[in-house]
Amino acid sequence: MAGHSKWANIKHRKSRSDAKKGKLFSKILKEIYSAVRQGGTDPKSNSRLRLALHKARTANVPNETVQRSLKRAEDSNIEMYDVSYEVYGYGGVGIVCCCSTENRNRAASFVRGTLSSKGGTLASPNSVLFNFSRKGLIVLSREGIDFDEIFLLMSERGAEDVLEEENSILVIVPPDQLGFFVEYLIDKGAHLSSFDLTWVPNSEVECSQEHETLNHKIIDSLEAIEDIYEVFSNMKCSSQSDSFLS
Repeated sequence: MAGHSKWANIKHRKSRSDAKKGKLFSKILKEIYSAVRQGGTDPKSNSRLRLALHKARTANVPNETVQRSLKRAEDSNIEMYDVSYEVYGYGGVGIVCCCSTENRNRAASFVRGTLSSKGGTLASPNSVLFNFSRKGLIVLSREGIDFDEIFLLMSERGAEDVLEEENSILVIVPPDQLGFFVEYLIDKGAHLSSFDLTWVPNSEVECSQEHETLNHKIIDSLEAIEDIYEVFSNMKCSSQSDSFLS
């Protein structure tokens, strides 16, 4: 089904991005820092921090590293800003870059430099993002899980969709309910391969193989920018690209 393919592409894109750059720990530690700066150090009252700490445990970030990040955030007066950059790629494809930075001018300069060398155009706010919806995505290991049972449990609690893959189960939830579902599944003993907020295209754009290759070069270069932690597009990937992304 089309939705299944779209979610699978997003999942593989995220896995490839994190593994390729080795930035997963850095991304999580930035999330912890930002969460503390915005809501304090108590996970009970700071849901964003609670989710980031769950993510650190899932990714096996060493506890001493997490504690150093918490202490640094508590003692620091440096603010982190969450910024999105919207880009027009080749063939009418829209690209969204999610960035966490203490220097918005520096981040914007790096994005403009990448587009200058790889192509693409920086778009005005919401000219690309309007075609995306914010969702929570949880990836579960299939091992030891009955799909029908998890489908029923998740649906009863308000999940938007539950999809079955060969080695994993994808649970799509409202963005403001991601923490609730993560904690519920952890309490039930489920093994969470990953979970995150993500942008999902409301419709996908098909383009030529040449434009697809050029768009991948833009995305790769944007992902390499230190402050950017996620890049999404509404490009419909060919089967050749799917293998490349996985």
